[in-house]
Amino acid sequence: MTVEEALATVEAILGKESLNDLQEIIFRCCWEQKSYGEIAESCGYDADYIKYVGFQLWKKLSEAVGEKITKSNLRAALRRKTQLTNRLPDTKNMNNGSQIAEVNIHTIQNRKSEIQNRTDWGEAIDVSVFYGREGELATLKQWIIQEHCKLIAILGIGGTGKTALSVKLAEQVQEKFEYIVWRSLHNAPTINSLLTNLINSLSNRQETSLNQDISDKILQLLDYLQKHRCLIILDNIETILSSADTSGALSIPQAGHYREGYEEYGELFKRIGEIRHSSCLVLTSREKPKEVAALEGKTYPIRSLQLFGLATPDGKEIFTAKGNFIGSTNDWQTLIQSYAGNPLALKIVATTISDLFAGDIAKFLAQG
Repeated sequence: MTVEEALATVEAILGKESLNDLQEIIFRCCWEQKSYGEIAESCGYDADYIKYVGFQLWKKLSEAVGEKITKSNLRAALRRKTQLTNRLPDTKNMNNGSQIAEVNIHTIQNRKSEIQNRTDWGEAIDVSVFYGREGELATLKQWIIQEHCKLIAILGIGGTGKTALSVKLAEQVQEKFEYIVWRSLHNAPTINSLLTNLINSLSNRQETSLNQDISDKILQLLDYLQKHRCLIILDNIETILSSADTSGALSIPQAGHYREGYEEYGELFKRIGEIRHSSCLVLTSREKPKEVAALEGKTYPIRSLQLFGLATPDGKEIFTAKGNFIGSTNDWQTLIQSYAGNPLALKIVATTISDLFAGDIAKFLAQG
């Protein structure tokens, strides 16, 4: 039995639930008895992720065939299935078996290239000029690639660069995902509007049976997150949050409670953080959603990263991009610390110093 015959048999068994692109690549390579490490290297994916997708694939086939299928018994199990059901496909028009059976690395790379192109940046900003944050990026990539975190919140006050960091992060990990979707919640879209938008993006607008019920739409989105490795980034989550509970006599700060009418966002975040899948949702916010607060932990796949100001060397880069500035080491340190290393504040003050003080930091500081 050739790999093409085996795939035809699998498609016949699965019916409408056919293999996705990456599952087919893994099937072809495993049929040729390649290791997960070899598959990961040829495709550009993380080896652990390839193992996870393979596990899901064998589970799916086992349930359809009615016999436990693993990477090692794949060939024998499918041969038995075709013999028992007599559903072996016609191969008269197929190419020479030995030619078909050979897994073509160029074909795999082309399929991988197709997957990589499934990016939807929405209104993501240009981050070709980016300052510092190497440590934060390393931590976030560790959580996503090595530790397979499902829900991550990037937190910080306004102007700390949460948006820029989220875009830079997506650029640096995009090869590990089949789909990238970046969305801003600046205008506080309803949960219904967001879910429709995300499902349309992940389905390449091929989804024709969108449910109207919010819970059903959440299930539809989760189905995509389980079938494909997706990175979804939602920026400006604070627009749907209410930072205080005013229902009682005292106004008590709460951990990311929702504005009226936006409570179902919490259900979406909770489900993504709890169910089993290989995708990742990254949120940026000035405050932590309560689901993240409840579910996060050092050994859990839900994390949060608090952003602080830039260090003096990184802060100086903002000024360098603006023009020529003069100042002593102490002047630079005083200036940047005065604005807590906030990137947005530093950009504004850089313009002021350039325009009004000819780039002289000491003169600006002398003004108090």
